[in-house]
Amino acid sequence: MEWLTGLFARGKELIKTVREHMAELSREQELEERKIQALKRMIRYAGELLLVLFVFCALMQHVWIGQVQGASMRPTYQDGQFILLLRGKEYNRGDVVGVEYSAGEEKTTLLKRIIAIGGDVVSCKYGQLYVNGQKVSESDHTVGKTSDITAQTIPDGSVYLLGDNREHSMDSRSFGCMSCEDIIGKVVH
Repeated sequence: MEWLTGLFARGKELIKTVREHMAELSREQELEERKIQALKRMIRYAGELLLVLFVFCALMQHVWIGQVQGASMRPTYQDGQFILLLRGKEYNRGDVVGVEYSAGEEKTTLLKRIIAIGGDVVSCKYGQLYVNGQKVSESDHTVGKTSDITAQTIPDGSVYLLGDNREHSMDSRSFGCMSCEDIIGKVVH
């Protein structure tokens, strides 16, 4: 009978040891699962971050953020105002665009309104602006008088630009037509 009691005691110990090992294995397995879940979260976050960076970079290829400097586009845009430009391929009369202008070695970005496009004839007589012989109505966005402009045909691939603050703007009256390739983008309101 003693041998049966001893066998029973050893069996209890064996069962206890097996349970402890199983609990330890279960803890290790749980720890492994936590590590796997943490790794999956890190991979997901890294993927989301890469996606955000990709979208940001793609947007920056088509969007340009700038700040108005000077009074040449008053009253439409004020000095210090932030603007958003969308890069594109087609620009129309009346669009306000940012253009890259080089004065010697110095480059600057100018904000101007497209008055005429390639093939158009632009002129100004007695303060009245004409494009292709038609009066241009501008009273809603211009200040000051437009100085006289001798009739000129705008070359293909170029634009004629004026600032809305006509008496305080360096524009195509000063530097001539600008190539469409120099346009950074169109202002988005």
